[in-house]
Amino acid sequence: MNKTKITKMIAKNVVGMSVGFTVSNVIASNVHITKTHHKVMVYVGAMVVGSMVAKKAEQHVDEQIDAIIELWTDVSTQVETDKK
Repeated sequence: MNKTKITKMIAKNVVGMSVGFTVSNVIASNVHITKTHHKVMVYVGAMVVGSMVAKKAEQHVDEQIDAIIELWTDVSTQVETDKK
């Protein structure tokens, strides 16, 4: 595995967990839980919505990492060209 894949994998996992946690808290804060099945519904709903949002967030992170790598490559190439 190269550094880019490892970086993307770590970033995706952090983003996915953060989004899932945030969505779960938002849903739990806005739903009056009185019974066990309400807890289950909140948990399942948070997982579904969290995974949907996390997938889009992961795509965004991938695009940002690719853009940073492209910029770094362009700058490095320019610096090497200027040295010659």
